[in-house]
Amino acid sequence: MEKYDVIIIGTGIGGLTAGSLLSKYTKKKILFLEQNNVIGGMTSGFYRKGYYMEAGTLGISLVDYFRSLLHDISPSLSDEIKKQYYKYVICDKICDGRNIIEVEEQYVKMFPDNIQQIRTLFSFIKKKVSILKEFLHIFNHYQYFKSGFFGKTLILIKVLPVIIKNLWFFIHYYPQQINTLLTKIFGSVDTNPGYYFANITYYYNPAIFMFLGVWMEYEGGIGIAKNGYLELAEKIMDVALENGAVLLKNKKVVKIIIENKKAIGVETENEKYYADSIISNIDLKKLLLEMCPDFTFKKSAIKRITQARPSESGIILYMGVSISNDELKKYIPETEMLYVHKDFKPAHDLFSYLKTCSLQISPSYYLNETREKEGGTSIIIHTSIPPEHNMPWFDMSKEKYKEIKDSLITILIERMESLVPGISNKIEVIDIATPRTIENWINSSNGASGGFSWERKKSFMKTMLLTKVYSKTSVKNLYQVGMFSIQHGGVYGSSLSGMLGAELVNRKKF
Repeated sequence: MEKYDVIIIGTGIGGLTAGSLLSKYTKKKILFLEQNNVIGGMTSGFYRKGYYMEAGTLGISLVDYFRSLLHDISPSLSDEIKKQYYKYVICDKICDGRNIIEVEEQYVKMFPDNIQQIRTLFSFIKKKVSILKEFLHIFNHYQYFKSGFFGKTLILIKVLPVIIKNLWFFIHYYPQQINTLLTKIFGSVDTNPGYYFANITYYYNPAIFMFLGVWMEYEGGIGIAKNGYLELAEKIMDVALENGAVLLKNKKVVKIIIENKKAIGVETENEKYYADSIISNIDLKKLLLEMCPDFTFKKSAIKRITQARPSESGIILYMGVSISNDELKKYIPETEMLYVHKDFKPAHDLFSYLKTCSLQISPSYYLNETREKEGGTSIIIHTSIPPEHNMPWFDMSKEKYKEIKDSLITILIERMESLVPGISNKIEVIDIATPRTIENWINSSNGASGGFSWERKKSFMKTMLLTKVYSKTSVKNLYQVGMFSIQHGGVYGSSLSGMLGAELVNRKKF
């Protein structure tokens, strides 16, 4: 049987980055094994009745860093990403996410009995976001990881004055979780307005600096793939294939072959493949607890990975409607829209929560004619699921699961009908992804969409340092990339981990 230099399990953005860099800059023989018939993981897309749908990724944080990374894979790839700015709809008014004063005033109207607390929160946000912007202007995160020891040291020396000037922020606030601050300001996160702001981000109770990062994105914009994430994934894969890499689809890896404490290959359901190094782009919990039965891990390591909680998952509604872009823009004017329901309040179950929670609504206005449905528009609706409202998705019968999916679809269609009158009569494609769908698609525990929990005490990552990436495993020659290897995850973070994993295999920087 043919032996490879490197086997990459999964073609999420981390695996794609690792494989494309290794194939382009080394002479190593690379094999990609993808469990689905489409590459890209959540940074991908699919078609239903001619409508192109994004699989799950709707935006890219730290977009300028990601563009630099793509440029290093292939200069033309950086042109595949463009910036998009959020529009906020609060109390029926469309606000520009870059105008935080306007956003603040709408929240004052939304919570008229808590004006002083709202002012206090936004004063904190504005002051601390300015610190974060100043820090990231000097501390180029991507350049830091590209640099050697002396380069890293120089970057840290340059940013040191900013840290010293804002020492109280970095010592006191940086390591805190946002719910601590919200409780201090509003008295509780179980009632509004604290409850609302505790659920405003996709992840529950993130570190304060991550919460501030969300507001920084509203001002600075996020990245989107200009013609869909599937095309982006395919173009990154093309770099690897053009340099001799091999891609096999519909190959789910079920076991890591280990001899003498070294990873030497993998098993799929029907075959075995051998390589000098293995790079995993799947859930770290599944990798270590389920796929390495022939390796004895330290008890402390098993305890740590067992107790680590995955991040939150969410609900994704996919709609294909026979409404032209121009007509739909009369109701939903931009690609990235965040709709805030004025009656949002604590809920007792997921169904009640969905009726009033914030929705990220993203019509596919950006697609060119090669992916655009003539006379129609694809719409993706995203919302997170708070931990207390998650369900035992895998313990349900098929009938119960279908019943719940249908109920969730009905609720979200009703909400879309309130935004776009008559849209329910224009639906040609409708489907919904639950945590069960997402776990089956990308092989992540409970459908986690951001790696490990963003609550530090519940995460595998015990540090919130921006300079920490977990790429090595206890098994020699077995490496981890993707969202489960870096706390601040996302497309850029996962891609960065892929670069770092590839460098470990290559034993030098590219």
